[in-house]
Amino acid sequence: MREEGTTILLAITVDGGAPLGEVMLRRVPEGTELGYAVGPAHRGQGLAARAVRLMATYAFEQLGEEQVILELEAENAASVAVATKAGFGLLDVPLITGEEKGRPFALQTWGLSRP
Repeated sequence: MREEGTTILLAITVDGGAPLGEVMLRRVPEGTELGYAVGPAHRGQGLAARAVRLMATYAFEQLGEEQVILELEAENAASVAVATKAGFGLLDVPLITGEEKGRPFALQTWGLSRP
């Protein structure tokens, strides 16, 4: 996917050492989406927000994107905090609903526009 130019997946580290999580940028026809995950032992340190901001900056400056989005479960307070801390705002678009592994979900779309 990286060779095709559709996805970039990078490790989140603090010193270039062991991965503490991951951050992803995915370009799809609907737009450019960011995703992230941080290991439980490393949460609460601002790693996700920093990684999301860095990847958004890359999307704006290197790829020429005008907006990047995050799709988050509304009840996931930690993810909402990451989006807010990284400068994203809730977009006025319909919820994305579905079911995965027998569990229903509803995702909000958060966006950040090019500065």
